[in-house]
Amino acid sequence: MSDLKEVKIGVAYRLKGKVLPPGLMPSLLSDLSAVEVIYETMPGWQKDISKVTRFQDLPPQAQAYLKRVEVLTGIPISWVGVGAGRLEMATQGFIAK
Repeated sequence: MSDLKEVKIGVAYRLKGKVLPPGLMPSLLSDLSAVEVIYETMPGWQKDISKVTRFQDLPPQAQAYLKRVEVLTGIPISWVGVGAGRLEMATQGFIAK
């Protein structure tokens, strides 16, 4: 994701002109094929983060993206992969509010 100028987050689904309630997905294949994803667009960071090990050392745009994901899901992010390796992780010790 470090190469992207913008990062999109799917925040809701629209079906037949109506926004579906959070957490709801159509169960019928015919409805599923008609679903439109509603995205929020955030700035990308366009910086190599593969050596970052602490959340606070991530670029501000990456931190904002992760905080937004926490808010949308209601789940704190403790670890985030910053590279292809299994141990390439950045950690954080707080919950975004």
